[in-house]
Amino acid sequence: MPTVQCPFRSAQKFIDDRDARMMTVFGRLKSGVRVEQAQADLNTIANNLQAAYPESYPKSEGYAAQVTSLQEDLTPARATNLFDPAGQTAGLVLLIACANVANLSLRVS
Repeated sequence: MPTVQCPFRSAQKFIDDRDARMMTVFGRLKSGVRVEQAQADLNTIANNLQAAYPESYPKSEGYAAQVTSLQEDLTPARATNLFDPAGQTAGLVLLIACANVANLSLRVS
């Protein structure tokens, strides 16, 4: 969300306070640029910010910028594992329901 559209981030108090900032940025790499190259560029920017504002970005806090793919960032690593037990449980419930219906149809005949 652009800063001007967010009522909290567009407040002058927030803009003036460097320590209150945090952000997630989505970007697209230019054709031919590798992830490693983008990570190196972001490391340089992070180091320059840390050197220019040591009180806002203390080395003990481990300030860093990290490049990840959008797919990796938006999809938790365990998401596929969570669907397996849910699918197995749904299958088991369906199997029990089918067995019950079959049992009822045998008794009626």
